[in-house]
Amino acid sequence: MSKIKYYGKVQSTRQQYSLLTGRGDGDSLDFSDSKVGWTKSSQDGGCRWFDDGLMVADDVPFLLKHFGLSEVEDTRLSDFETVRYMSPAELIAIRREYEAITGAETLKVLSDRAGGHIPAELVKCERRTHAHAYT
Repeated sequence: MSKIKYYGKVQSTRQQYSLLTGRGDGDSLDFSDSKVGWTKSSQDGGCRWFDDGLMVADDVPFLLKHFGLSEVEDTRLSDFETVRYMSPAELIAIRREYEAITGAETLKVLSDRAGGHIPAELVKCERRTHAHAYT
């Protein structure tokens, strides 16, 4: 397991990766387990986070925008079930391919999780078990 130092604390690079969607009280998409894929959570005006279940197809545009993939034409991004199980590292790898081919600016992608702004490249999954998983 890789570790990285942020704000004086050593954190696992496999901890939760979150991105705020901007849809309301801390509404976010989260990735912490490759077997579950992307999930949703939100705040109710306070500090507590609530599990809102699995990501749905309407969440894909927020995910693609965060990783700079909104206008990228890639067959891996056309299937909801495939995208739902892609780790942040897999999504940013597609962005890096796009940048290499087109000369687009390198996008720095960080988790929005407070106190753990982990770069997407470091959030990897050790093994894939879902039938629709990206390989």
